[in-house]
Amino acid sequence: MKSALERFNEGTERHLTGVNHQRYLAGIYCVIGSFLCLIFCINALIDSKFYLAAVLFVVSIFLFISYLIFHSKTHFYLHDTVRHITLLGLFFLGGYLIYTGGVNNSGPLWVFIIPPVALAFCGLKIGMLYNVTFLIVICIFLFYPDDVLLAADYTYEFKTRFIYSFLTTLALSSFYEAARYKSFSQLNKLTEKYKLESKLDDLTGLLNRRGMWKKLNSEYDLVTSSGSTMTVALWDIDHFKNVNDIHGHGVGDDVLKHVSDLANKIIRSQDSVSRWGGEEFLLLMPETNEAEAIDQVKYVCSLMAKRPFILDKNTSITVTFSVGICEVSLDIDTERAIMLSDKCLYHAKRTGRNKVVAFSELNED
Repeated sequence: MKSALERFNEGTERHLTGVNHQRYLAGIYCVIGSFLCLIFCINALIDSKFYLAAVLFVVSIFLFISYLIFHSKTHFYLHDTVRHITLLGLFFLGGYLIYTGGVNNSGPLWVFIIPPVALAFCGLKIGMLYNVTFLIVICIFLFYPDDVLLAADYTYEFKTRFIYSFLTTLALSSFYEAARYKSFSQLNKLTEKYKLESKLDDLTGLLNRRGMWKKLNSEYDLVTSSGSTMTVALWDIDHFKNVNDIHGHGVGDDVLKHVSDLANKIIRSQDSVSRWGGEEFLLLMPETNEAEAIDQVKYVCSLMAKRPFILDKNTSITVTFSVGICEVSLDIDTERAIMLSDKCLYHAKRTGRNKVVAFSELNED
């Protein structure tokens, strides 16, 4: 089972991936838009349209500053705010071009970049909200009685076809963004599936070595940074070879599944168990010293022994374990603790099996 922290981290990672995609697109738009606005500014100056040139120059500078912020690691907290402000700046420029007509009434043509840019910046829902709001505003500008809100002259046919074209562009952009988001979500699910499968044992569904090592390293970081405790235990099913020889490997696999299911139900919520290899399992016990771990492991082993694997109504297989335990500390890192646990495990096997041997006890012997 995943912890709440792991689920939160995975959700956060997916969210950040989507947000970073939007920021990346915003950065590209800003640098391209800044360059284009500067060119149009120069063109407006040549045509003696000084007010238009001033607006374009201000927008160009603003877009370039926004680009610098998007690529700044020290101002990352401003990224989302700047993304929305940049989009509002684009709406302002689009409204201004419709109001003035731009050069020879060609200004409204640039408004068609707004739907895809807004959707790329903010996603489908918020992008649609921005686009619909902008559409309502430009409809008011274009169809207000006697063209009071316009400085340019447009025919009624031009206005209606402009709105139809804008709606068409908005619809196509929305379909594309919805398809992109669906593909992105499916890719995320596949990625999570493969990442999860790479950490789990195919037979038992427990963590495999790779998955457990990630947990071990994470817990060891806490040991070294905060002085917390953790203990590892290696378990080995006693006489498992006899199960395979007498009943077959299929039954042996069923026994491993039986043990894994029981272990997941019996161990404490903070503990983690993995299939370490063959019939060997590793139990990680955070915030647990060696003495507490011994009591916990003996308790789990006793419950396991009381719940045999039922092969049929006449045959059951009682499962016992030989276990080696070692506490992790600043002097004994995780890798050495596992090696010492393995040494304790084999000592338990040599001295009768079905017992728990801790490293401190082995030292005393």
